[in-house]
Amino acid sequence: MGEGYVVLFIRGHIVRVAGPIGNQYLLQMSRDLATWSPFARFVISSGEAQFVHTLATNTPWRFFRAVQLP
Repeated sequence: MGEGYVVLFIRGHIVRVAGPIGNQYLLQMSRDLATWSPFARFVISSGEAQFVHTLATNTPWRFFRAVQLP
């Protein structure tokens, strides 16, 4: 993978984002892949950031994406 890559790992209620240290991202979530809502804003400080998705029990499907911020 090239510089600036990001990888999402989703397992159960845990969302992990791996990428270059120092890059800032906005993690977004969607129910339908058309409408996206902000979930978390973060900087990767150790190669990976991890989030617990506590709303997962309310909806059977959630999609996530990480958008790199300037």
